[in-house]
Amino acid sequence: MCRHATMMLLHVLATFLFLRPAAAADMWILGGHAVSPQDSCNEYIWFGETLFLNPADAPAALQVIDVSSGGAPLAAGQQISMPAHTTVTVPFIRPLESDSTSALWVAHLDVPDVVAAESRIEVENYFLCSLRPPSAFFPTNGRISVPIYRSLQAPNTPRNFLGTDLGGIPSRNNVAVYNSAAVDAHATIELHRACDDSIVSSASVTIPSRTIQQFPLGGVDPQEQCASSAPPPYLGYISVVVDQPSLSWASTLV
Repeated sequence: MCRHATMMLLHVLATFLFLRPAAAADMWILGGHAVSPQDSCNEYIWFGETLFLNPADAPAALQVIDVSSGGAPLAAGQQISMPAHTTVTVPFIRPLESDSTSALWVAHLDVPDVVAAESRIEVENYFLCSLRPPSAFFPTNGRISVPIYRSLQAPNTPRNFLGTDLGGIPSRNNVAVYNSAAVDAHATIELHRACDDSIVSSASVTIPSRTIQQFPLGGVDPQEQCASSAPPPYLGYISVVVDQPSLSWASTLV
């Protein structure tokens, strides 16, 4: 190849590399929308939302690949455009009157590596007995940040959640498991006490294909004595092992 042709080829390749969009990668995000009645006048509303930040000088695009467990207001193939140096929020919710029986679902996206994200569950204590017209959702009780995943958990590989306790406050745990496979998955979930690694409670469960399900697991008794004082007896951790590609989340509540 002559020198002129070589320089032209290098120029074309350099232009292509400069103009092509930022490399994208898989991202899995937990969504949710539910109501938990407290008494005749109060209820908690749980609302899933994700914050995306594009810090780059070029625009970015998010692509929806799939949404599990009945879907949400996002459809497979949908694209979300982000201009340079902008922040957008995407509400991963669906109407409460949806036919789906699941209050949780997983959105699988194609997101450029440069884009940062925070997945969150926002909570409102809604007063039903007010004489005022219903107001828009407002997270009066704050928010819970939940993990975002860039890869699936390999089959039969433990996923450990440390610090699944509230110190000296009695607590309980919920574990959500998403089965990414085209067949049923079998999972073993264990709550351990950190001071002696004993199993406090466990569950063996089956999760249908492309579905997320949540399971109650109880909590570590902060008053129970342990042969070792280090770590303290109130500390707990959870391990999750699934025989298919999966994702899991743990939440610790009063």
